[in-house]
Amino acid sequence: MTAAHTPPSPGIRWSPARLGRRLLLTAFAMLLATPVSADVRARVEPRVIDELETTRLILRADGATTQTLDLQPLSADFEVLGTQTASQYRSVGGVVEAWVEYQITLRPKRAGALQIPALAVGSATSQPLDLEVRGVDPALRSAIDRMVFFELELTRNPVYVRGETVLIRRLLYSSATQIYSDLPGLPEIPRALVMQIGETQSSMADRNGERYGVIEQRFAIFPEQTGLLTIPPISLTSSVRLQAEGRIRRSGVRVSSEPLTLEVLPIPAQYPLDQPWLPATDLILRDAWQPDLSSIPIGDPITRQVEIRVVGNLAAAIPPPADGLPAQLRQYPEPAILNDDRGGPSLVGSRRTDYAIVPTVAGAVTVPALSITWWDVDAERVRTSSTSVRRLSLEAVAGDATGEPRADPVAGPASDETTDGAQTADAATDRPDAGSSAEDTKSETRRQLWAIAGGLAALMLIAIWLFPGLGRALGRAIVNVWHGLKTVGARFPLYHLIADRLAHRRRRREIARQCRNRDPAAVQAALMTYLCGWYRTSPAIAQQRFRQAGYGDLLDQLNAARFRQPSAAQHDGGKPAHKVDSRRLLTALRALERPASAQSEALPGLFDAR
Repeated sequence: MTAAHTPPSPGIRWSPARLGRRLLLTAFAMLLATPVSADVRARVEPRVIDELETTRLILRADGATTQTLDLQPLSADFEVLGTQTASQYRSVGGVVEAWVEYQITLRPKRAGALQIPALAVGSATSQPLDLEVRGVDPALRSAIDRMVFFELELTRNPVYVRGETVLIRRLLYSSATQIYSDLPGLPEIPRALVMQIGETQSSMADRNGERYGVIEQRFAIFPEQTGLLTIPPISLTSSVRLQAEGRIRRSGVRVSSEPLTLEVLPIPAQYPLDQPWLPATDLILRDAWQPDLSSIPIGDPITRQVEIRVVGNLAAAIPPPADGLPAQLRQYPEPAILNDDRGGPSLVGSRRTDYAIVPTVAGAVTVPALSITWWDVDAERVRTSSTSVRRLSLEAVAGDATGEPRADPVAGPASDETTDGAQTADAATDRPDAGSSAEDTKSETRRQLWAIAGGLAALMLIAIWLFPGLGRALGRAIVNVWHGLKTVGARFPLYHLIADRLAHRRRRREIARQCRNRDPAAVQAALMTYLCGWYRTSPAIAQQRFRQAGYGDLLDQLNAARFRQPSAAQHDGGKPAHKVDSRRLLTALRALERPASAQSEALPGLFDAR
């Protein structure tokens, strides 16, 4: 019996596709087997350094994932200059290793035996390390201190609470010094408001016979509580050129300032208790009236501007002055504008308030002076800044010489009974309107034109319904003609003239609408818009030209209507003293648009006395 022969197994052959799949599976298995975080190993190189040198702290965390570092514990004794991160991978004998290495460059802040504290890397923590820092030779330290240093100065010490003292910070450096880091920012002072004032300035100065470059910064400090305040030290990194052991080398150094103590004084006992506390070096109070007249017609608004400027304090610390206006003047203040000017050697705060002053009753009035109480920190005394007393003569407008308080205006026609607010009529007299026939003729002409236009539109609609293609062609033709007229017409003065006329007509209709709404303020605003568009100028010049055209009484009486008070007749149920006649106002505007030869007839007043 012959034994069965088993042929040898052929050699395994790997195709490229099969080899790629096997490598991908192996890599995926390695990633699954890699721990997210594990122990952290730390070392420092070198372990012994000079005070001016740097060292590297190296942290190695097992795992392929970069973790978050908490470097805050290092800030007590070290300055962190930079951090580098690198991920590494190694496979030996089928054993796969992956880790992340962190390299942190440190500069010690002082000499002696220092300890690098434990650091958290993700969920793991490193072990603390010891570092020996050798002190710099005293002669070398003295040379470095002469090359680059800080000078600090306080303009006031002690200072009153909520008063200003200016911290002047100067960095002096020799020609052998290079500044690496940015200049320090605002000093962090608890219980005080700090603001930078002025620009950072560069200059040259001499100290002990040597020439230095100077970088100067200024900070306004406003302490909020009495007692002692500490201004903490600041530091920056620079590089100096040193000569040691017969050779010249450049070494990085850390320059720091000394802390300062600020004494804050309370409010002086002699300061009035009923006045807001305002310490400053100077105060300017200004009270300006526009127009600056001694005689003012009733109803004409006047602009009053009160501005207070204090040197050495904030705008928010300025109290509003008590005006104490007499009852004959009514004022409408606008929101105050506060501004802090930081461009000078000291902070300057300003508070400006604008008022609209309206006289309501004729007669002579006295406007009392404005006053502000403040503390002069230079003279150590209480001061009061005041304006002068102003005496005004309030005059009644034409047609109202009684000097009685004005009634609230009613924008609309003067009539005994008004059944429709859109209708206007002059009920002061029963005479027939002289222009009624002309108005009827114009109305008949308009009705005829509308009838012709309606007939043409009806014929066009019938043609479009019978011939649909004609409608599309006609629509395209209308659009093309319209765009062509706009393009060509814009080059000719006639086009702009027609456009201006249409705009004036729209503004005139707006005035009529506001008259029907019985709102004199809106009527006046619409009238000023119309006049600015008609004269193509500013409101003040347009109003002046309107007066020169002979219509100044209309503006005066409209102002009087805006600001007059309710009369006794109205409170008793009687009829109002005056009403606006919108027809006469619109007639005045149409007369303004006619040529000069057509404006010979004087217009009646805007208000009729009843």
